[in-house]
Order: sequence, then C-alpha cells, then structure tokens
Amino acid sequence: GYLLCVERCTQHAGDGFGAISKIHISGGFTTSDVWTQMLADITGKELVIMQEGDASAIGAVLLALRALDIAAFAAPKYDEQRSILPQDENHEVYGRSFGLFKRLYYDLRDTMHWVSERS
Repeated sequence: GYLLCVERCTQHAGDGFGAISKIHISGGFTTSDVWTQMLADITGKELVIMQEGDASAIGAVLLALRALDIAAFAAPKYDEQRSILPQDENHEVYGRSFGLFKRLYYDLRDTMHWVSERS
C-alpha cells in the first residue's frame, strides 16, 4: 500500500508541476533492490538513487522554488549513484492494482478516519 500511495503523490505532483520523467530517491529503503524495483515498476518512472545526506531537503527546496516560479536558482548537481528502470510488464500489472487501490482509498477513507479517531 505504501508504494501505491507514493504513486498517487507522484501523479498529483505531475498535475501541478508537469510531467515527471524520473524520481530521485534517498534514504534507507534505497538499499533494498526489491523495494526500489517495485517503486520503479509501480510509477513507471526511472529511479535515481542519491546518496547525499541532504537529498530530501534539497528536493523540498527545489519543489518550493518551482511552485513560487523562482527560475533564477540553479539546481545543485549531484552524482547519480545508480538508476533503476521500470519493467513494462510489471508496470501494467501494478497499473490495474492501482485502479483498485484508488477506488478502495476513496470508498474507505471516511471509515479509516473514524477508526483512527477511536484507536
């Protein structure tokens, strides 16, 4: 479910910022070949693993600058450590699952909030 939520966020970000061709990732989960391949397959995007300790913070700053339409800022250049490419056949399968996920998410969100308030 978590990676399907990431895909949902990626789609929303694409709506606001334009088409996304690759996703830069960092952090502990990047050491898992299974998780990173699944994310590439679900999103259908190339993943680029960044090893800089501040990669997530830099990404947040870049998104904020883009949202504010500040074009004078030059994005920092980092060494791209490794890329993971999506497998088309897996992307098609996950695409069907994603449609079901979105339907269940919207159908159950009020119930899940209700359960969460009582936990």
